Amino acid sequence: SYEKLSEIDDQSLCESVTTKMKSEVSKPFLVSFIYRPPDSKIEWNENFVRHVGRCYEFCEEVIILGDFNVNLLDISVKLRWTQTVLDAVNLTQLISTATRISMTSATLIDHVYSSHPTKLIQFGVIDSQFQRSSFNICNKKSWHKKVRQASQSDILRLLKNDT
Repeated sequence: SYEKLSEIDDQSLCESVTTKMKSEVSKPFLVSFIYRPPDSKIEWNENFVRHVGRCYEFCEEVIILGDFNVNLLDISVKLRWTQTVLDAVNLTQLISTATRISMTSATLIDHVYSSHPTKLIQFGVIDSQFQRSSFNICNKKSWHKKVRQASQSDILRLLKNDT
């Protein structure tokens, strides 16, 4: 099940939609979809850090994905983004290949971040034949309780106790 957390999504901070995902077989986690306009000012970074902080108030495991319009294939941009934003929020960027490809350029501006990357079993980029952009994906592990199979002696013991 899921619950939309409107109280986290302060649109004056950054454009976002945040949902708390719940399951009977795993701990809850947050998924936040973000859009950062290309002409954003440096204050957007500070607002994003505040947004992530609000996410952590609701849940210890956070996944954030979206169009950040920050090209992480450019080493100087990546270094500046890591030092000013990622180090402050304890998130790991999972995508390392281009997400927007044209005839003249390739950029990595669609990001997937996780506070617990080891809990994800798959993440990556799927090429889109319909647009110049790709789709980012991530699949989370679910923790199923192992059910022990009854042995023959267990069954005999149950039958004996039932009579």
